Amino acid sequence: MKEMLAEYVSGQAGWRADKADQYPEDDRNQRSADALWALAEHVERLPDDDPNLQALAALHEPWHTDVFISSEETGYMLLRFGFDSGHPLPDFDDFLTAFTSTLIAAVVKAEHEEAQND
Repeated sequence: MKEMLAEYVSGQAGWRADKADQYPEDDRNQRSADALWALAEHVERLPDDDPNLQALAALHEPWHTDVFISSEETGYMLLRFGFDSGHPLPDFDDFLTAFTSTLIAAVVKAEHEEAQND
């Protein structure tokens, strides 16, 4: 899970870096890319028994995939990570806890909606 999440976050950082190249006059994209790369490095350093990694691994287990599966909500969280000026970066562990909780809530909501449609 650690590698999948770090790769997903790094991919978002790469996207932001591309936007920084596309819009060099807007420093928010590079600031966000740098913050996302730092977050990815933080994820890589987490211990395997980190509660967020364990929760995300349990969430992904039924899908049997080696690609991180996100949600619209968690995608947006990463999209905005470090982007807005005037807002300090959140503590990485606090962000990952919020990210994990948001993804769990999105999966529970989708399962509930699917069950109602059956």
